[in-house]
Amino acid sequence: MITLYRVDERLIHGQTMIKLLPSYPCDAIIIVDDKIAKNNQMKMVYQSVLPTNVKLYVFDTQKALRKLPEAEISKKKYYVITKEISEYEKLLEGGYRVNRPITVSCANKKEGSVSINSGFALLPEEIEVYNRLDDAGYNFEILTLISRVPQSWKTFRTQIKKEG
Repeated sequence: MITLYRVDERLIHGQTMIKLLPSYPCDAIIIVDDKIAKNNQMKMVYQSVLPTNVKLYVFDTQKALRKLPEAEISKKKYYVITKEISEYEKLLEGGYRVNRPITVSCANKKEGSVSINSGFALLPEEIEVYNRLDDAGYNFEILTLISRVPQSWKTFRTQIKKEG
């Protein structure tokens, strides 16, 4: 079963190890990322930071479209983590729909990004993807640097409309 869907540009890091794994145990983490799926060195780096009892799978979008339905019905517990929100849109376009909230970590400021909240800056094209997925019925639990509790994308979407 998939117990957690997540967007985190850092993918696997200290917060994953200290907060997520103890609170939400899992047997394996599935990274969905077309570039990392081709990079054996990065796969080894991510696997090396995980406890030995947690496996790592890295799938490109096409393989994820085949494997995620299998993970959903498995007795094992999986996290699905993407670096970018666009991966979830590619999965939806390929016929795979996420029916649970997707947790979203901080998004660092990049050139051309819009600062939405402290520690949460998105490029205009990322905002459009969030809006399209929101329109498709996806739910997001966004935890920024100043959030104590997760906020929905609808909260930010409304704020962006008022400021824009």
